Amino acid sequence: MTKERIDWLTDILARVRRSLASHRDKINHAEAHKVREVIADVDAAALITKEIRNEHTGSSSAGTS
Repeated sequence: MTKERIDWLTDILARVRRSLASHRDKINHAEAHKVREVIADVDAAALITKEIRNEHTGSSSAGTS
């Protein structure tokens, strides 16, 4: 995967997470639980993307924010 594609994917995941978090704040508790589960999946995908980026750039900052 190219650096450009990784950057593109990272941007999309961040945008989706912000959108879901905003939506979560506007809905009832039962629906918010479902949205939190999706946010957790987006966060997991973002972490995997970060690991892929680190592999491509040779960074060793895995496990840090």
